[in-house]
Amino acid sequence: MTTTTLTTTTKALDEGQEVIGPQGNLVLGNTRQLQRDPLAFLMRAAAEYGDVARYRLGNVTFYQINHPDGAQRILQDNHHN
Repeated sequence: MTTTTLTTTTKALDEGQEVIGPQGNLVLGNTRQLQRDPLAFLMRAAAEYGDVARYRLGNVTFYQINHPDGAQRILQDNHHN
């Protein structure tokens, strides 16, 4: 993944566009998929959905950041937010 891809993804997030991720159960979300094989689930989400993937565990939504520049933006550059 390139910085250009990340810039496009973060720009989309800033503009309020929806982040997609693996489909899950209506009630449990992706809980069962994650319980079966956690590493495979996370790797598949990164491969299929790119720099940012969204998934649900029960009623909690998680965003998985898959690019080092995205992690830097969240943890260092924008840590006050």
